[in-house]
Amino acid sequence: MITAQQKNFFETFGFLVLQQALSPQEMRDIDQAFESVIEEAMAERGVQRDRQKLGEKFVIDPGFCERSPVLTRLPDD
Repeated sequence: MITAQQKNFFETFGFLVLQQALSPQEMRDIDQAFESVIEEAMAERGVQRDRQKLGEKFVIDPGFCERSPVLTRLPDD
């Protein structure tokens, strides 16, 4: 449950930061799922991931979250 102050903040700025809303294990699972989806999308396009070129942009389709059962739950959270 959020407080009235948090609700006002969200309505004013359009976002709300909730510290420790997810457990460390949930965050590890999300990170791992995110990395897997990125790797899969790049492989589909024949793109090699070069961690030294982090400034380059790479677009993933809007169905990003649907590519992983872990990420599918995120929009509901």
